[in-house]
Amino acid sequence: MHSGLTRVVWELNPVTKTSGGTRFFTGSHKSAYVRPAELNTPDSGAFDTYECPAGSAIIFTEALCHSAHPWMDTVDRLALFTCYDTGRHHPF
Repeated sequence: MHSGLTRVVWELNPVTKTSGGTRFFTGSHKSAYVRPAELNTPDSGAFDTYECPAGSAIIFTEALCHSAHPWMDTVDRLALFTCYDTGRHHPF
């Protein structure tokens, strides 16, 4: 199976908005301009975060500007990152 630049983060433990982890710059995949330098840091207010219960899947495109942020929760993060790429299909 392939689906272009589709990425999925499977969060295996609960995530709160203050936990840290993956952040997204909403709408950036449609941008046809260069971002100002102050928006290029994970601490920029332009980045969105999320919260979800354990077992949730966050689906996004690799073309979306996203960033890692230090994990701040008291419980270690456990997540699976999957990529459904456009690589050549090789029959078995």
